Amino acid sequence: MVVTVSQLNAILSACGYAAVDGELADIVVRWTNVAIHDPNEAAMFIAHFIHETGGFQHRWAINPPQSTWDYDCRDACNNIYGYDNSLQNVAEDVTTKRLLFWLKRVCPSEAPFNFYLTTKVINGEVETSSSHPSAKKRYRLYLKAADVLGVQNLASEG
Repeated sequence: MVVTVSQLNAILSACGYAAVDGELADIVVRWTNVAIHDPNEAAMFIAHFIHETGGFQHRWAINPPQSTWDYDCRDACNNIYGYDNSLQNVAEDVTTKRLLFWLKRVCPSEAPFNFYLTTKVINGEVETSSSHPSAKKRYRLYLKAADVLGVQNLASEG
């Protein structure tokens, strides 16, 4: 297990956001642990998820851009359900789509060592370099998540 609900909430707190509990926290932690087995990668994933969702506070209008693009929704639904559909539970649907997007498109072999490579895949059209203010914010969130998860070998900013 790379992350617990307690650690997720510690990360949120370190990043200046309110804790989450109940079903939402359980879903994010469960799916993160199913798909990701490295604390550094989990810290990256969680940092981006926090950034895209305002700390999980935006109603699961947390349909972040990359999980609402038609090809991502279709691919994710086909991978999860075997057909183009969505879960009744929006939080679970968004989380699973984000993880599939992460696993298939975001986390290339170089990503564990260069955080901006993950940002570039997610939002490179807007955040065109690691010096972009939003890219810098994402990296700060990653550093806080990595600290909570005990990551020793941190990715460079880019």
